[in-house]
Amino acid sequence: IDTDGGTPPTSASVSVFSSNVTLPTTGKLAITATTSAQIACTSVCGEYYELFVDGNPLPASGTQTITAAAGSTTAYAMTVIGLSGPLGAGAHTVELKRDTNVGTPTITTPTGGESSISSILIGG
Repeated sequence: IDTDGGTPPTSASVSVFSSNVTLPTTGKLAITATTSAQIACTSVCGEYYELFVDGNPLPASGTQTITAAAGSTTAYAMTVIGLSGPLGAGAHTVELKRDTNVGTPTITTPTGGESSISSILIGG
């Protein structure tokens, strides 16, 4: 299994987890999202994970990929870190999404699997 910060082919579309945050002032969010899952591949396959704020992908960060060998089933934990663009004071939605980048993976959440998102306001 291989993980890296590669560039996804298009914006991810499958929601993994989301969180609402209310900013007291204008600033950027330093975001960390984690998830655990299992990837099964009949041929080489992979997924990528991407961070979004208010439905938009982060401008230049917040992606992570996973690739697995043919005939494999592997559990993994994924951490995606990114920095948002400038955000106004008020309510915002931070979301972790995933999508396929190669092959036809089957992604399942193992028993006890968890996802979380945390963020810190910068420049407020």
